[in-house]
Amino acid sequence: MKKIRLKPYQKLLVLFEQKAKLRTATPFENVELSVEEIESSLGNEIHLYRLSTYIWHIKTNVGGVVSSVRGNTPETKRKVVAYRIHNWDNNDGVREALIRQGLMIRGTSNSTYKFVDNIVDNPKKFRPKVSNQVKTLNDLKAQPTEYKTEDKTPEVA
Repeated sequence: MKKIRLKPYQKLLVLFEQKAKLRTATPFENVELSVEEIESSLGNEIHLYRLSTYIWHIKTNVGGVVSSVRGNTPETKRKVVAYRIHNWDNNDGVREALIRQGLMIRGTSNSTYKFVDNIVDNPKKFRPKVSNQVKTLNDLKAQPTEYKTEDKTPEVA
């Protein structure tokens, strides 16, 4: 059987599923995941500056109803501190979309849903781009050149 390599938004959904299995109180359809948890677990596997793009992919490709949770302190009131999926367990929810995509196997209770076995365990890690930013003119290491000018003589008709 062919091995499945997860896309970055699917890796996020794996984290949401791990968080969903730990729920004990209602509402069961809501799953919340903080940005720190995403950074600590997927920091080497996905580009974190594209996190909002991956959330958009969850909305469009899987049909998830995702909202952002803002901080409640003056320093973080405009900053997103967590993401919440509202339709995880519904009949047309995210978990059912993962089953339709062939990534999950249906279970009888919340803790018996599981991912398929042929997912690649060692994901391809990305290498961050090394930027060679020029801060001073000396960083350019430019060599002086001789300027050439063309002599323009007027044509006589």
